[in-house]
Amino acid sequence: MVGTGFTLIGHGVDPREGLSAQHLELLDALEVRCVTILESADHPSTFQAAAQSRRLVAVDTAPGDYFGSAGVMALPVRPDFYLFGAATRSADILRLIGQLAHDLRLSTGTGTAR
Repeated sequence: MVGTGFTLIGHGVDPREGLSAQHLELLDALEVRCVTILESADHPSTFQAAAQSRRLVAVDTAPGDYFGSAGVMALPVRPDFYLFGAATRSADILRLIGQLAHDLRLSTGTGTAR
């Protein structure tokens, strides 16, 4: 649905919201696809808008159930489809992006990640 590579999935929230320009540049450098999953019951008229944006509309409650039971707002997914971590708040997204840059030996702008 979203292609290959890294994906940052937010449930009901744009996972890029609140990120600094530096973190957004890092996501772009890594070619991370950022998407938001919306519940169709909450947004019945969003199918066409979703097709033109970075939003996906859930046709059932499975995504919401998963995010809710895990207590998370965003999930970074690796290219091999394993979860890289889980974010319960925006600060966790920042931490995970920094960790990803470190693991891939990329510069984060605050020094070179080893």
